[in-house]
Amino acid sequence: MSAQPSYSRMDCLVSASAERLQVLHTASESRLPEEWIENMRERADRLEERSQAQYQLGVMYYDGLGVQPDMARGFQYMMDVASSSSANKRDTNLLPSAQYNVGRAYFMGYGVQQSDSEAEKWWSLAGNHGDDPSSVRAQNTLGMFYSRQETFDPNKAFHWTELAAESNHLEAMASLGLLCVRSSNHGDEEGLQWLKRSCVGGCVYGTGLLSHFYFIRKLFSKAAETAFKVSELDDEVSLSPLDCRGVAIGCFVLGRCLQLGQAVTRDDEKALHYYTKATGLDKRVVAELHDLLTHGKV
Repeated sequence: MSAQPSYSRMDCLVSASAERLQVLHTASESRLPEEWIENMRERADRLEERSQAQYQLGVMYYDGLGVQPDMARGFQYMMDVASSSSANKRDTNLLPSAQYNVGRAYFMGYGVQQSDSEAEKWWSLAGNHGDDPSSVRAQNTLGMFYSRQETFDPNKAFHWTELAAESNHLEAMASLGLLCVRSSNHGDEEGLQWLKRSCVGGCVYGTGLLSHFYFIRKLFSKAAETAFKVSELDDEVSLSPLDCRGVAIGCFVLGRCLQLGQAVTRDDEKALHYYTKATGLDKRVVAELHDLLTHGKV
């Protein structure tokens, strides 16, 4: 089995702190009328509208949407929905979304004391709602969670990532491909199929991983062609941290092809350009790839 860098996805989740909670709607940055907010609080007290109103208030207070930000208050509203038995009956889509958000709050320490174990608990609850979008998001996040050094569990990482991938989560497909390649129970062929599916679906991270897969197997034409697909992406504002990682991998692979003259005309100046771009996007993944290069594995 060929050596593979770690490409830690949970680090990307942590670095995306500006996202805070996943909101399901947008709101004006201006302050909302006090009577509107009071009406929402009254709705939160009425059983038939409680879960939806509490969820909206939770999002508003977390992100300061029309109100003064108050993460602790936002967390409590979100927790009320996440732990509500009535939410499951009337607003089935709210329960996994609130549970995912509570897990995210615990993991990031937003409005509550940071706790990996509580994050794991709530993400696991959210992940058991089948193919609901928030459930699939939780499944993918758990795959990341169990892939990190502090909470490493390869069996759980594979289980949750596979669930998300089977629900067509593109980043989970890419991650599952990497897990298969590393696993003696699955291997290259299964991993390649998942990486290809992710790439065809337009996943930048998956495309970067696929280019590396081809390169280390000396399929240089495919490696260069695949790497080029992501190498010209440079809008860091619109790229997620995981997208940036995919572009960095693609740029490194293309740079290596140019440096060696494999499947492309040798060009040291262009190679340096892509190496530099890769480093600017994700220093850690470039360091991992460079380490493999130093040991003759790339």
